[in-house]
Amino acid sequence: MEALMTEAHLTALDLTVRLDLAIATVKRIMRDLKSDGSLKREGSDKTGRWIVIRADDKNPSMLNSDNKN
Repeated sequence: MEALMTEAHLTALDLTVRLDLAIATVKRIMRDLKSDGSLKREGSDKTGRWIVIRADDKNPSMLNSDNKN
């Protein structure tokens, strides 16, 4: 989750390389985080960004992406 907080544009494949985990593991973790409301995707799959919602925050932490829309 820390990686997504600093680089909101990362893909599941990027995370597998950074975390040395299987793609299925990363997708499962992301699915679980999305279902419990801790992670949300804004925008398209190609140019969007991840929004990490911390339990202690009532408002989502908006993360900048290197991609400009």
